Amino acid sequence: MKCKKCKSEDLRVISSGPHHKLVCLNCLAFQKFLSAPELKTFNSLNVTSKYDEHIKVLEMIAKDMKDDATNFDGREFNGKNVAEYCANQGAAIAALADIIKAICVKLDPKPQAEETE
Repeated sequence: MKCKKCKSEDLRVISSGPHHKLVCLNCLAFQKFLSAPELKTFNSLNVTSKYDEHIKVLEMIAKDMKDDATNFDGREFNGKNVAEYCANQGAAIAALADIIKAICVKLDPKPQAEETE
């Protein structure tokens, strides 16, 4: 499912009392109110696709780290090789941080600001 306004696929359900509205996290546009069956379907599809996406990225990171260790084994210890290896490690750490952030947001979304009177 894509946003009607910006075509992003990053949609989130926001519950408000008995109502569940679908909004775009990219542009914050309201999409629609979800019925109970739609909510169940959306949640199951969203969890599966994000789960699969995260697993795929984690597998790529693991393979890259293994390949880096193999490729750098036995190479001369100089500034260029050390810098390249550190840059690869930094990219892996950044990718892991993005996945952890996505999991945290999924488990505990940022609360909406309450209106003051």
